[in-house]
Amino acid sequence: MNMEKNHRVTVRVTDDEIRVLEKIRADNHLTDITKAIHLAIGSYQKLANENAALKEDNRKQLTRIRISSNSVDKSNQAIIELLNTMLWQRDEPGKGFTSTEAELHPYIEAAQKTVTARIARYKQIKDSKQKGKSVSTVDTLRENDTEA
Repeated sequence: MNMEKNHRVTVRVTDDEIRVLEKIRADNHLTDITKAIHLAIGSYQKLANENAALKEDNRKQLTRIRISSNSVDKSNQAIIELLNTMLWQRDEPGKGFTSTEAELHPYIEAAQKTVTARIARYKQIKDSKQKGKSVSTVDTLRENDTEA
């Protein structure tokens, strides 16, 4: 037998809140709204704990993604440095390592500009779609690729 003291309270609720309580009552095969309120209150702490656990898990996942992203970025930068050196050595045999900070090969510069422009176009297309504007992705990409 439940030894806790029961309290009688008056609560004002909206029509929407009554509909939610009725749905809880019906979904859980409860006999009255009071039991639906008890269930909702009892579920609150459990859901709050689950939510906190999910937030912590998301934080850990985002940290892993950031670490991976930094690693990929370092690898890409190393590849660009090597490619830059190879291009300069092809054009000027015997030339040693040439960092992109010292002298950026025109091919690398053109590639970087193309990638930057492409990313900007994709963002513009995405923003236009979110605003409800009709944009032909293929036509926009073709127009801008011929300009680059």
